[in-house]
Amino acid sequence: MAQQISRKIFSILCIGVFLCTSFSFSEKAEADSPLCENNIDITLIIDRSGSMGGGYLTDVVTATKGFVDLLNPLFHEIAIVSFSDTATLDADMTNDYTFVKSQIDAIVPGGGTYMTTALTTAHLQPTWRGGSTPEVIVFLSDGIPSWDDPPSDVRQAATDIKNDGITLFTIGLGPNADHELLKEIATSPNLYYHPETAEDVLATYQIIAANLCCGNTVVEPDLTEECDDGNLIDTDGCNSACKWDYKDVGIRVVENGQTISIAVEKPGALPSPLKISKGGNIFDIALVDITDPAASSIRIQTAGGIKAIRKIVLPEVPDFYVRIFN
Repeated sequence: MAQQISRKIFSILCIGVFLCTSFSFSEKAEADSPLCENNIDITLIIDRSGSMGGGYLTDVVTATKGFVDLLNPLFHEIAIVSFSDTATLDADMTNDYTFVKSQIDAIVPGGGTYMTTALTTAHLQPTWRGGSTPEVIVFLSDGIPSWDDPPSDVRQAATDIKNDGITLFTIGLGPNADHELLKEIATSPNLYYHPETAEDVLATYQIIAANLCCGNTVVEPDLTEECDDGNLIDTDGCNSACKWDYKDVGIRVVENGQTISIAVEKPGALPSPLKISKGGNIFDIALVDITDPAASSIRIQTAGGIKAIRKIVLPEVPDFYVRIFN
């Protein structure tokens, strides 16, 4: 009987869904987005191994200088580390962006991919401002660690960084990067990025720039933040990208030919008059403003006005089984 109720409810919901307009997600931040006006120290680690040759590094250099242009020298100081067989501190922490960009321009490809020494050099470089200034490392590589640079050493170097309270973003460039390792060593999986080509690196840097203040307890909608609980933990409702952690409990509908999931959250995080019972737990169906980019075509009247059910785009439609509570 419950299975029949579920199907009947969702055949009714889909009447409105099929009338919706098309929808797509875009994480790309605009280049002129306002950035966090807090002091932050940022060390950029750039892979200059031989595989970065053939024009690859040229595009990365251009993108990295574009990232520098997004920052504000009144608040953001930058250091540059490049690496291949060895790692070098090419620029101490500074707000002299002209000098920083000249050092980025001077990077030349050649050699292996020794990630451990790169991470250690960035971590231990002596020019962090210290005190209460947040510290960030952005690590970019297009390859896997050299044969005598074991992944266990890379993991330990990253763990040492994170244990010192430094936020570690990682970028796995192109098809040959060690994506699993880079995702693992980032402060959280949400802080790992995978641009397909060197031309996509600037868009990745734009996203990172917009996320620099996540974790400072101040919700900054202009920086696309939905929440900020003062940490970069992914399992406490507000994730490391300062977005709500919406759960997927298996409800599927089709909106204009696109499979979506109905997003839910446990009661209290996102109060909602609609509830779902799944696996012995009761969840709130997540509601957003009807102008929200993640708004579905399903509308709900609430005490605060008309809201939309939040959707998550999915690649396929599995079976589902839920019960709806008034």
